[in-house]
Amino acid sequence: MAPSPHENESDEDLVGRFRAGDRKSFDSLLARYARPILNFFVRALGRVGRAEELSQEAFVTAFQRLPTFDATRRFRPWLYGIATNLVRNEWRAVKKLPRSIEDLPQDGGGGGGPAAPAADPQKAAADHEVAEIIWQGVRELSDEQRAVFVLRMYHGLSYAEIAEILECPEGTAKSRMHFAAEAMRKHLRARGVS
Repeated sequence: MAPSPHENESDEDLVGRFRAGDRKSFDSLLARYARPILNFFVRALGRVGRAEELSQEAFVTAFQRLPTFDATRRFRPWLYGIATNLVRNEWRAVKKLPRSIEDLPQDGGGGGGPAAPAADPQKAAADHEVAEIIWQGVRELSDEQRAVFVLRMYHGLSYAEIAEILECPEGTAKSRMHFAAEAMRKHLRARGVS
C-alpha cells in the first residue's frame, strides 16, 4: 500500500485542508483513526458487529460536522467525543454489556482474524480466564467510570483529552479513574487475581 500523501501532516492541518475543500484529506484522517476508533467501540461494547456499525456512524458524523469544526479544538479528542457519545447512547439503550468476551476477536483488535495459537495451552487458558474476569469488572463499572477506564487504559488518552471528550473538569476525569481503578482492584482481589 502506498503511503498517504498527508501522512506527515498533523490532524489539525488535515482538518484545515478538508475545510478548505480538499475532501481527500478526510481519507487520511479516516486511515489514521479507523482502527483505534473501531477498537474503542469493541472494548466499550464487546460486540464486534455493533462496534463496526457505530464506528462507521462516528466517521459519518465527523464528516458531516467537520465543516463547522471549532478550529481551537484538537481533532483527536473531538473524534473520541463523538464516539463516546455514541457509546453512551448504546449503553443507555442496552443497559448492559455482553456476558462474555467470546464475541471479541482473539487479537483484541477489530478484525484481522484470530491470533496465532499460544505455545502454551495452559497459559492461554489462564490468560483467557483473567481476561474474562477483567471484562466482568469493566461491565460492573458505572457508565462514567467505564468511559474513563476504557479511554485511559485501552487507548492511552491523557486526562486532559478525556476531560475534553467527556466535557468535564480534568479533576473529575481523574476522580472517576481513581474510583474505577479501585473498583477493579477490589473485583480482581475478590476473584483471586493479583
